[in-house]
Amino acid sequence: MNHNFVLSPPHLKSLKTSPPSHFRLRDFTLNEDSKLSLAGRNYFAAQYGGSSFIVCLSEGGSSLSHTKSLPPCFVLSPVVEFSELVPGKLVSATERSDSAIQASIAILPCQHTWSLPLFAHSPPPSPEDKDAGILLIQLLHAVKCLQACGVDSTLASMEEFLLCGDDKTSVPRLCVLPVATDKLTPRLTLCQCVSKAVSLLLPLSPLSPLLQSILSVEKLSSLSQAKSVLELWVWGPEDLRLNEDKQVALQRWLDLDRATCLHSLVCSRPPRLSSQDYAHLLFLVRTNAKCLADAARVLHDYRSTKHTIVLE
Repeated sequence: MNHNFVLSPPHLKSLKTSPPSHFRLRDFTLNEDSKLSLAGRNYFAAQYGGSSFIVCLSEGGSSLSHTKSLPPCFVLSPVVEFSELVPGKLVSATERSDSAIQASIAILPCQHTWSLPLFAHSPPPSPEDKDAGILLIQLLHAVKCLQACGVDSTLASMEEFLLCGDDKTSVPRLCVLPVATDKLTPRLTLCQCVSKAVSLLLPLSPLSPLLQSILSVEKLSSLSQAKSVLELWVWGPEDLRLNEDKQVALQRWLDLDRATCLHSLVCSRPPRLSSQDYAHLLFLVRTNAKCLADAARVLHDYRSTKHTIVLE
């Protein structure tokens, strides 16, 4: 599903300030060929007032707003939500076109949207694709947040993860969709979920076997260790030779990188952080020299078993 149009801010403002009762689905021109189905919801590219949006439809009164205490960066924020009877074919593949179903309708800003498997297969990433690494870091942040909310598994199809971005050349933002709990639906543990994503996003990377090995151990610490290794691979210093002053050297590097990043943000004053910049900033704020040293040791031990990992 590809959305190439730029949203007009005045139209976005008018949607936000209008009451939900003001809208009807017929006001939006849907491109039915653009349908993307994820987690029981259908997403369509649409036009309204000369501007482009995404229209999300789900059966019943299932709101797109999240009930879990997830950080805003992982939550889709509709411009407006409303409910009405809609043609059944827009909500369910099994319904006749002349039937009507009560549906929840969410209007989202226009952007590119992908499922995680769809993004991974078009085009395939290179063995050292750091953008794929950043996407995996976002996923690890998200599943650790789910873990903190008491969630211990995800859909085996990974349908609750929606990727949103301006285009395929930038790292998309990963969003977590609310899903209905169904004991009959195949599920994966959180470690298995990330392991599957590693296979999809870094299938050719020499780092993949190490990450798979870490995630094969079903422990709370496995997600954190995998995240630290990925962060070091994506953003860490070039020279990772281990010595007795390793932690001191890493602390010096971390202080310098924090100062450089802060200076860059102050000078550029971006209106909003990209998903890549946000993930990098989280890494700099939350990591410490000990975590980096532990991750460096894991990478060093792995390389010593005749695997080769290029850090830069």
